[in-house]
Amino acid sequence: MGRKTLTSNESGFTLVELMWASALTVVILGALFAALRVGMVGDLLTGKRVQATDQGMASMRLMEKYVRQAMVLSLTEDYRIDFSVPRADDSNVLEDLSFRLVNGKLYYYRGGSGRIICENVRNQELSRPLFRYFDRNNAEITDPSLRRSETTKIQLYLIIDDDMNRTPAPVELVTEVSLRNFNI
Repeated sequence: MGRKTLTSNESGFTLVELMWASALTVVILGALFAALRVGMVGDLLTGKRVQATDQGMASMRLMEKYVRQAMVLSLTEDYRIDFSVPRADDSNVLEDLSFRLVNGKLYYYRGGSGRIICENVRNQELSRPLFRYFDRNNAEITDPSLRRSETTKIQLYLIIDDDMNRTPAPVELVTEVSLRNFNI
């Protein structure tokens, strides 16, 4: 029955070698795909976080700019502040401004019209005030009736999250603003 013997000069792969090579290729391609997918998800999450941080920083700069100019505080709550600042075109005329946190959105009101300046704000959810009020001795003023007359410095504390539907991974932004025009 003719058995064929292999000699050393015959070339080719056996079925077992082809199976091992195919399995190894699948494992390598799977690992590369998994690494690429992790990188893409990480990039997406990082992009959202950077966008949320940028939005929060822009909101903080806007609040800081106007709160610093406050001359009259008319409403001082933990999540809302109403005040008056000199109008840009006439320093003898005051203009009413307001910042309000409602349902995770930070609103900026000027001249009766409002707009959202930051979303996914978690201060209320985490029971952390957006505004904290301090007197000349750096003691926190908790009595709302004294805030309007005794405040010399306001701490702005903004907690934002890039995705409200996931486990909280908030970015916390804090700044203190001395009221330069108030109680002169």
